[in-house]
Amino acid sequence: MAGAVALVLVVQSVASYGSLLPTIRSSTAPATSGATYRAPQLVGVSVDPQRGVATLTMAPFTSDSSASALGAKYGMRLLTDFPAFGQYVFALPQIRIGPAPQQHSATIYFPPYATTVDINAFLARNGLQVKTWVSTDDGTGRTVVVGIPQIKPVLIDARNGIWRAYVATGIDRSRLVAWAKTNRVQIISY
Repeated sequence: MAGAVALVLVVQSVASYGSLLPTIRSSTAPATSGATYRAPQLVGVSVDPQRGVATLTMAPFTSDSSASALGAKYGMRLLTDFPAFGQYVFALPQIRIGPAPQQHSATIYFPPYATTVDINAFLARNGLQVKTWVSTDDGTGRTVVVGIPQIKPVLIDARNGIWRAYVATGIDRSRLVAWAKTNRVQIISY
């Protein structure tokens, strides 16, 4: 049995990486610039949302650069790899938020292939107003400058220390409760 398993492993490795056909030599030089990217063969995907990683299984001994290029196409960064086993661990695509040139605004990057529905839901859920799109190229990710809603509390009962503030519609009550708890504020009504 052990001999049969060893034979199967040898045949699989020869079949995967070698060719039984003779090499055909071409008289023309290979193209060095403008060559098209050929994605490595993807065999399986396993996503762990708790850890924020995806493990992609590719043909064994796929190069780091090929695996990284495949991940970058979907907004994922290669964290670690096990080329002998064809296992490549990537960070899941993330929405990135940064400063914008104007006050009360932010720049938001959405990774490649984020759907328009998901982007609009994110913007609405957070009460963000689109000011301008910096990039709309889905191949590299989309970037937008948004206006951040301003919350202006108004003192309505100085004796009891009660303030009123208007927040953007669509903000989930649980998020406000968590904010209030962190800031030692009690929400009377919402």
